Amino acid sequence: MAVPRIRIRAHNIAAASIPRDQGSRTTTALESAKKNLPRASSTILPVTQEDPSINYWKLYQDKVSKKQRITNQELIHLSRWLGAQPMNKDTALKLTKLIKDFQKAKLSFDMTFYNDLIHFHIKRNKLDDVQWVLDAMITDRQKSNSRVSQRTLALIMAMHLKTGNTAGLDRLIQRQDNGIAHYMAKFLEWTRGLQLTDDHIQSAKRIFFDLQFKRCAPNTPRFTHLLEHLFDSDKPQEVLGLVNHILDIGYPLNKYTSTCVMSGLVKAKKFEDAAGIWDRVQGNSDALDISIANSLLAAFSQDPKRLGAAQELWARMNETPGLKPDEYSFASMLSSYIGSKDSDSAMTLWQEMQKAPHWVKPNKVLYNVMMNGLFYTHKPEVAKTLYEELLTRKDLGKKPLSLDTCHIMIRGLLSVRDVAGLQQVLTRMEKDGIEPNGTTYTIMSDVLFSQRDASSADKISDLMASRDLPKTAITYSAMISGYAQNGDMVRAQELLKEMQAAGHRPSIHIYGALMQGAFRSGQAELAEEMAQLAKSTKTGMSPGAYSIMIGGYSNLVMLDKAEKWYDEMRKTQSKVAWEPHYVLLRACVEHRQWGTAQRVVKAMKEHPFESHVPRLNLLIQEVERVAAGAAPKDVFRRSSR
Repeated sequence: MAVPRIRIRAHNIAAASIPRDQGSRTTTALESAKKNLPRASSTILPVTQEDPSINYWKLYQDKVSKKQRITNQELIHLSRWLGAQPMNKDTALKLTKLIKDFQKAKLSFDMTFYNDLIHFHIKRNKLDDVQWVLDAMITDRQKSNSRVSQRTLALIMAMHLKTGNTAGLDRLIQRQDNGIAHYMAKFLEWTRGLQLTDDHIQSAKRIFFDLQFKRCAPNTPRFTHLLEHLFDSDKPQEVLGLVNHILDIGYPLNKYTSTCVMSGLVKAKKFEDAAGIWDRVQGNSDALDISIANSLLAAFSQDPKRLGAAQELWARMNETPGLKPDEYSFASMLSSYIGSKDSDSAMTLWQEMQKAPHWVKPNKVLYNVMMNGLFYTHKPEVAKTLYEELLTRKDLGKKPLSLDTCHIMIRGLLSVRDVAGLQQVLTRMEKDGIEPNGTTYTIMSDVLFSQRDASSADKISDLMASRDLPKTAITYSAMISGYAQNGDMVRAQELLKEMQAAGHRPSIHIYGALMQGAFRSGQAELAEEMAQLAKSTKTGMSPGAYSIMIGGYSNLVMLDKAEKWYDEMRKTQSKVAWEPHYVLLRACVEHRQWGTAQRVVKAMKEHPFESHVPRLNLLIQEVERVAAGAAPKDVFRRSSR
């Protein structure tokens, strides 16, 4: 029995082909296929949602029997209503009749309904009906200058496979511009219900395999370049779809391609997708590399919520031959436990790491990870034990201690106010010839002053002095800011003079900290003095420094001084944030200083300044209301939100 020949015009197939990238790279991405789906003709009118309680076919028949005119909008309503009905013989007959009415009205029929009909007729082996729908669809596509959809091509391909029409398949796939570029997963989705056998599916995979090889063979520099291009274009989902398609049709990825895919997905923070690809290539030793696993494990370790994912990957790594965890693997897994504040599991892994089958001796990096984590999880004594162990490790060289390790210990010991332990670390640094740097002193100052413990800060300062440790500009900055924050303005000013005597020039940040501390301790004159010194610096007053002066005087209800600095800020700064306006205006409204408030609002309009902050807008509206003669309202409960 001869197989009926299904005709589809070659130029329409060409129109459906996937666009090429500069003539050298062809993508098989799903998004590219979606771009080729036909757009509705401009003759289609916008319509509202169909009413499910209305039988639009009955209305249509009534109008036909009465020979009444059927509007385009009514036809569209009917097509949508029919498209939502279960596809059966009756619905197919009605849709076929409706297609003819659409052709007479010169309307473009919905491509989804065309494909639904094609699918239905293929399922029933009504190939003549398939051909009629295809002819109508192609005529429609030509009229609206649209392309044949990927779904249509998939259905035609499935039909040829099902009917054994090898000649039809050859005509479809031998053309370079055949347009068959959808993924295997989409092919299976679109052809579900057509009773394709396993042999049909394997034949489809072979077709896609050959097409992919001709266009852009996987595991080649060209294919990897395509993946990199998609990542650079911020299209990780296209890479994911393409790689899954490659795996679906039987291409085993090599390590180079797998590394490109995994590293790109991790960089795009598509961690679960990267784990999914890992699962798919796990049985292929040619596609696996410890560096791939480590990159994904490191990504999971950065988020405590992904501990479960890290544990699953860790288990798979230990089960996979040739993927023995190394130092980097253990560092990531330890970090994952520590980030989740599970120091017990971290210590258990630490012990297992050094035994069979791993036999990994911890290096300096691993010690740092563990000691930092133990301080973080409030296990300082265990951290100190590991520190002492590190000092005894002869295999790490004559000087196993590094400046990074010292900083971890200094920060951790200061957090628990262990001055004696700190002194021991500093002594060891001196013995090993490890010079402190600006970060060392900043850590000391920041940790102590963040605890608002002035007595401990003095002890550390004295300790630094007794050991003749030089203070840098960074050290002075941290210590001055710390004393000012704690309200010890006498000590802060002494350090300022000492800093200047040592030849260091104070920055605007130091003056800003002193200004804040002065206002906090009620010393407005000292704040003014620091502001004048700040003005004399090379950079002059910064927007932040002006905000400190305006806010400080506003809080002290010295609104004339606040307004003076406000006016100066507007004259010297090209761009002003909303906060200074709000702080001054709030103080004016709160204390009923309407004259100053009106001058501020006027200045904002002249600058000009456009507010997008609701609480500032509320204050502006209140000032304008009062200026218009209205009685003041209590707006602070609302404006403080």
